[in-house]
Amino acid sequence: MKKILGIETSQTACSVAILQGEDIISHHEIAPRQQAKTVLSVVDKTLTQANLSLNELDAIAFGSGPGSFTGLRIAAGVAQGLAYSASLPVIPVSSLQVVAQSVYESTRIPHVVVAIDARLDEVYWGAYTLDEDSGLMKGEDNVSPPKCVLLPEVPDFALVGDGWTVYEGLMPAGEPSFKKDTVDADAAVLAKIASSQEGAVPASLGIPRYVRDKVAIDSTGQ
Repeated sequence: MKKILGIETSQTACSVAILQGEDIISHHEIAPRQQAKTVLSVVDKTLTQANLSLNELDAIAFGSGPGSFTGLRIAAGVAQGLAYSASLPVIPVSSLQVVAQSVYESTRIPHVVVAIDARLDEVYWGAYTLDEDSGLMKGEDNVSPPKCVLLPEVPDFALVGDGWTVYEGLMPAGEPSFKKDTVDADAAVLAKIASSQEGAVPASLGIPRYVRDKVAIDSTGQ
């Protein structure tokens, strides 16, 4: 039975979860600019509720981005530090994939385009499609001007993320079956994705995936 700790701070939430087989204990708090102050205490609280120590885990998964540069560094740094202390591997998971998976699990729409404001007149985006064999949403993450976002050529799809609101009129037109502009990546979903895919690496390789090379400007102003 896999035991995975998931940490997600790529957007406005401080989200922590522990997966034990089919059981999940999670805490998901909207805490913009407060994740650094709260994440370790939330990790401790979650471990206590699960009656586990770090040494009993199999891996630590974290939201590797794209997203807030500060948030990505928090999740990666905490995951690395905890993993080093307990000699555990880490599992980086795309934060956009986590959002797409959450939307699929709540709507059963198999095509989800996630777009979040990347500042500099660009969006981080990914067009995700359900892989029926694994039950996971699969896609690639990109950063581009809003007009370059590609919609799936299918009748049933969802559009998610603040990019659709911030750049309304610049994004491609479409008629989605579902649309929502406020969906934070959830550590409970992240942990489930991590348990179902390959990707565990040594702690030293658990780094954020910024997508954009220009990392001096934080995507949320932090």
